[in-house]
Amino acid sequence: MSRWKGEWSVMEEKKRSEKGDMKCGSISAERLQADYERKPQPMKPVTVRLDDFRKNLNQVVAGSELPPFLLEMVLGEMLSAMSRVAETEREQDREAWERACAELGYEHSKESWRKDCKDGEVNG
Repeated sequence: MSRWKGEWSVMEEKKRSEKGDMKCGSISAERLQADYERKPQPMKPVTVRLDDFRKNLNQVVAGSELPPFLLEMVLGEMLSAMSRVAETEREQDREAWERACAELGYEHSKESWRKDCKDGEVNG
């Protein structure tokens, strides 16, 4: 399905209304099916993503035409918020890991199983 400036083409709109346009949250079932059928794209390496991010951030900073002290303040607030999100994610990941270890019930002795789950991955 192609979109042009956020609008459906007349043909697509007719096709959607004929099918009844089943909704799944805010995403139509038709779109979910199209996403499922799409071939997986190669994943961009994290180093390339970081380079792209730096380039884009530099463009935004330069284009903002704000004085450095204001940029420092805004970016500082953003970094603080990201730090809080990262800490929450770490806590959730730890809880999920500990729950997974408890649910799996490895055949190891309880002492070695608890040690593995506490110290990190069991199989790696």
